[in-house]
Amino acid sequence: MAVKYILNNITKLKVDAIVNTTNASLNGSGGVDYAIHKAAGELLYQLTSNLEKLETSKALITPAFNLPCKYIIHTVGPIYIDGKYNEVQLLYQTYQNVLKLALENDVKTIAFPLISAGSHRFPKQLAIEVATVAINEFLETHDMKVYMVLFNKDTYDQVIDSKYNNVLKYIVKNFVDEEINQLRTEFKSSTLETPKKVYKEHSKSYIDTAPTLVNIKENFADRLAKIMYDNNLRNKDVYYHANIDKKLFSKIYSGNHPSKKTAILITLALKLNLDDSLDLLGRAGYTLSPSIKEDLVVKWHIENNLHSVYDVCETLLNMNLKSIL
Repeated sequence: MAVKYILNNITKLKVDAIVNTTNASLNGSGGVDYAIHKAAGELLYQLTSNLEKLETSKALITPAFNLPCKYIIHTVGPIYIDGKYNEVQLLYQTYQNVLKLALENDVKTIAFPLISAGSHRFPKQLAIEVATVAINEFLETHDMKVYMVLFNKDTYDQVIDSKYNNVLKYIVKNFVDEEINQLRTEFKSSTLETPKKVYKEHSKSYIDTAPTLVNIKENFADRLAKIMYDNNLRNKDVYYHANIDKKLFSKIYSGNHPSKKTAILITLALKLNLDDSLDLLGRAGYTLSPSIKEDLVVKWHIENNLHSVYDVCETLLNMNLKSIL
């Protein structure tokens, strides 16, 4: 599950923990820090005024007092100077430290503000990118619901538009009309003198799969088992993140042929790079076709190392395309 961006007031959220981006003195002096201290009440002021100074990127946890959440995790984000003082690395580590502390305290739901994007002068787009990468990397191996809470609608629109505009640009750049693609495939077929029946074995949506069917020594199940063995993955690690039924996965692992949707879900769950993803799909007779917009959305996520099934589905839904679930 990927980070979810929302437009809201972080002090109103009923989650296990909210994150307070503060300064070294934890004194509630301004911005999010002030809003959280004010909503939490005098007891939080009394507590934080007696704590030692907090170093940049470090985190500590306190009760939430009058807030509807259980905990407040306080952290100090880096001040942006010019990008030459490890600001990005420090911001990335800030998110990682907060998430680790949340995990240690059995936090299941957590809400972040956009750390360092206010008075610490981090460029908003860069702050968004670092937050997305840091949180999504953590979520690849941990089960936690994470919200990024934005107070400003312009910033929220910037986040949402940035992602979907990138996907849309990718589709526009890479989409090939299916009729043109059919002609291209037939030309390749006639040039290579490949029997046309190879292409007829699959639906029109998978007309690009022929090149992947040449010289296959391992089928989908064989390659799946090898990838899982090489990466020390259990069956549960895969079917859970693929969001597919345990029995269905067992059948496929044993040699049953998967549908294209199921093959894609398993490929995403394995967190493969693009070449390995296409190789695995090809062993089931499929590919990510440039003539299918849904395939291009999946391909964009893989290329950008975003393997969450839910993230892919959310993108498809917001672009009015068919879900892979």
